[in-house]
Amino acid sequence: FNRSMRLYARRAGFSLSDHNICRASHSRGVGRGERIWTGPPIAASQFHTERDIFDFLGLAYREPWQREVDAGWLVETGAPAPAPSSSLPAMLEVASSDSDGVAA
Repeated sequence: FNRSMRLYARRAGFSLSDHNICRASHSRGVGRGERIWTGPPIAASQFHTERDIFDFLGLAYREPWQREVDAGWLVETGAPAPAPSSSLPAMLEVASSDSDGVAA
């Protein structure tokens, strides 16, 4: 969940860490992943609770026990849903047809 929230912040033009949140431009290509800071960390006085960070990013607050990357989170953050694995049924079929129960 934390990684997906940081990715969401990154796509919104910020870098989110355990320590602060900064405006940042993330370049692609040569030096991929290189951060170009465009300003100082956003004043910590703006954030009194975790809820303030969610609000700042425009996300609905989730209690710690609700923080799963589920369908609702993917819709809210605009992240693509994981593609279903087409090879899993084939792997199961091979394993079940093997006489000793071990897939070849």
